[in-house]
Amino acid sequence: MQIKREEDISNVEDTLNNKGINLDITTLKKDEWVLENPISLKLLNKMRQGKIGLEKYYNWKIFAWIKSWYDQAFVVDELTKDALVREDVNSLDLIKPWFKWRDLWKWTSYTKELYVIYIPLNKISIDNYPAIKNHLNKYKDKLSKRATRQAWFEMQQPQEKFTELFHRPKIIYPDCAKEMRASFDDKNSYWTMSMYFLPYDPLILWILNSRLFDWYSRMSFATFWDPWKWGRVIFKSLYMKNVPIPLFNSENNPLKEDLINLVTKILEITKRSEER
Repeated sequence: MQIKREEDISNVEDTLNNKGINLDITTLKKDEWVLENPISLKLLNKMRQGKIGLEKYYNWKIFAWIKSWYDQAFVVDELTKDALVREDVNSLDLIKPWFKWRDLWKWTSYTKELYVIYIPLNKISIDNYPAIKNHLNKYKDKLSKRATRQAWFEMQQPQEKFTELFHRPKIIYPDCAKEMRASFDDKNSYWTMSMYFLPYDPLILWILNSRLFDWYSRMSFATFWDPWKWGRVIFKSLYMKNVPIPLFNSENNPLKEDLINLVTKILEITKRSEER
């Protein structure tokens, strides 16, 4: 129940009588209170029974993307990338495809021809990349004033411990949006810090883009404003780690095979659409 109108607030007793619901006091647990109607609570409990959380399914690994603190320096367009490469072909070693949350859609992502100059901590001698050094030097004053400890030309949070996963098939999703937009990515792309990623699993991609997950997230996750109208749902790890994932007991489970085939076909269709 939501009370928004001024007249509802001034007549709280009548509003509660007209819109309120009766709750079984036994549903108010010590660790959490879910103030929802019994039918929704029953469905939520059914979804959670006999399942494991998303984080456990992935062996406690939900990954965040990189942070530069100053994208104006590190993110470049196609013309700037080409100019850097013409000046020094070795610049290609540090330039990666770059995506923002606006490029993310359900099932697939669409490039805006942006690139990021990816420089991890204590790995690169900037003098070996003169074109990139000259480019970043224009922003040296602001880059030198960033928080944490890094050289002025390095990324602030490069997440280099799992860089190898950047170049594998993966699922990308936003940390906050009007709805979940889980996307398959095999472009070796790098993403902004406002995104998360998981190693690719077709079953997880299907679950995250399903209508059932959409309902579950709006019921269970923190939100900004009304999630059923124009509000946004928060998909940070704090909430995503507990998403219930069903376990398929057999490798030859027909439902599992059907879902994998379905996701494969969807990805083939979206890829053909993207190439047009």
